[in-house]
Amino acid sequence: EVGGDLYGVCAAGPERLVVFLGDVSGKGIPASMFMVRAISLARLLSREIAEPERLLARLHDELAADNPSGMFVTFLCGVLEPGAGRLVLANAGHCRPALLPAGEAPCWAVRNLGTALGFEPGLEFERTELTLREGDAMIFYTDGVSEAFNPQEECYGSERLLADAGAFAGQSAPAITAGLLQKVRAFAGSAPQSDDIAIMTLRIGRAGAAPVAKGS
Repeated sequence: EVGGDLYGVCAAGPERLVVFLGDVSGKGIPASMFMVRAISLARLLSREIAEPERLLARLHDELAADNPSGMFVTFLCGVLEPGAGRLVLANAGHCRPALLPAGEAPCWAVRNLGTALGFEPGLEFERTELTLREGDAMIFYTDGVSEAFNPQEECYGSERLLADAGAFAGQSAPAITAGLLQKVRAFAGSAPQSDDIAIMTLRIGRAGAAPVAKGS
C-alpha cells in the first residue's frame, strides 16, 4: 500500500531549517508519484528561496504547469532560523499547526488555510511570522489526525486535537508526537483508520537547538 502524506526537514543554509508537510489528493500510485514530485521540488526550491510564501508560489506554478490528471496537494511550509527562534509559515490549504507555547495555553499557529497547490498558476500565499522561545513546540499533522473516527462515527476534530496536544506542553518532541498519536489511536479504538496519519513536532531547545520528531 502507498499513501499520499508527505513530510520533510532539510537544512537549506547554516541558519535556515525548512520544514514541510502535506497531503496529496487521491490514493494509490498516482498520488504517491505526485507526492514524490512535490517533495523533490520543495527540497530543490528551498535551497534558493528563503521565504516560504514565495516557495509555495513557485512550487504551485511548477505543479500546475504539468498536471493533466488535475491532482492537488495541501502543503504547509515553515522556515526556521534556530539562532533567533524566528519561524515563518505559509499555508496552502493544509491543517493549521498547533502551537504549544511554554507555560501557556495551546493555540493555532496560523489563521487562514489558504489554497491547495496544483490548480491554476499565479496564486499568492499568506505569510505568518512567529518568535519561538526555549521550550515552545509546534505540531504539524495531516487530516488523518483531525478526521479520525471512532466506532460511534464521531470525529476526533480540531478542538479535541488542540486540547489533547496541550497536555503534552513542555515535553520533548518525540514524547509530544508519540503522545498525540496515542490519543488519536485511543479515540478511534476498533474503528478502521479512515486516512493516512502523519505527525511532526518541532521543539525549540537550548541555545536555539530545534529537535524534530516525526511519526505516522
